[in-house]
Amino acid sequence: MRENLLFGGILEDPRKKEDRDNIEIETVLKKFLKEKLKINEEINFHIVHRLRPRKDAKPRTIVAKFESQKDRNTVLRAAPAKLKETFSVFEQYPYEMVERRNVLWPIFKREQRLGNHACLKEDKLYVNGHRIYPEDVIEAQKMHPMYPSQQGSQFLSQGSTLAHETNQEQVLVVPTTYDELSKILNNDGIDEIDRCLYDYHNLWLYNVPLPRSSEDKGRINVYGNKILQLCKNNCLYIASGRIGNDKNMGKVTSKETSLVDYLIVSGDLFPYITEFEVIDFDSLFSDIHCRLQFNLSAMLPDDLLDKNNSSNVPSKHIRWIGDKRDQFVDSVESKLTIDNLSNQ
Repeated sequence: MRENLLFGGILEDPRKKEDRDNIEIETVLKKFLKEKLKINEEINFHIVHRLRPRKDAKPRTIVAKFESQKDRNTVLRAAPAKLKETFSVFEQYPYEMVERRNVLWPIFKREQRLGNHACLKEDKLYVNGHRIYPEDVIEAQKMHPMYPSQQGSQFLSQGSTLAHETNQEQVLVVPTTYDELSKILNNDGIDEIDRCLYDYHNLWLYNVPLPRSSEDKGRINVYGNKILQLCKNNCLYIASGRIGNDKNMGKVTSKETSLVDYLIVSGDLFPYITEFEVIDFDSLFSDIHCRLQFNLSAMLPDDLLDKNNSSNVPSKHIRWIGDKRDQFVDSVESKLTIDNLSNQ
């Protein structure tokens, strides 16, 4: 596959989908190279064909195997500078390499956003000169389920307590206890602490356990994994099994076997949750689900409290007058204040 490139976004003629010899597809691709990539040299291919139809109804991707490695590299180098978002040109990798790249890709993109020097070549990722292995990332996630795969590799700097030397290369290490986390947060040598690590520290302060308890011992399905990934990507936390009467329990919420109802919050909200409980099933409220009950407390400014509690504020009775209907509609369309919406 090293001689192959994938071309996306190139429109196809529905009348020529029966092009079994791929002659028309090769002609379309050569035209694309000349018009879009401005490559006037003659490019020869061993074979050109389209992949199976896409689920999103976009044009099928074209796979091209080049006769010359030099021609392939010429096309690959020309693509980023000349192509718009409509089209794409990228390398084709074996399935095993694609899996490794999928593990490393989120870290690669995050390091770029952080301004670090990140280079992803095939299935090898280097951040500031240090290589990060997919196996280390996967192992870190196993050690600490809350560890977000998109974050953390920025700590792979010389002297960081999140990295250790192995064969003169840095590998990723994730804190597994609050003591380790405390040392990291108090390390003056780290210039930028990830927001999620701050959240971990806040959980420590609020006495919220990092591991989440659950009575549901079943296998996590696709939707469960999507929820977990959503939380990891956005630094959100499942409060169930961590706080209130459900702390260290994680009671099941459906059919007495599954935990499928959650309270999901950001780390900053934990100190404001004064109560959380999974209420026993009651058929009056649901067919199979238990209710989640929680209280939120908040400090309001004194002037707002005085305004809300004041007994001197005169009550205003609003009644509907049918003859002023058009005036009311005009007020809504004009986006006036709520005081102008009365039609009396």
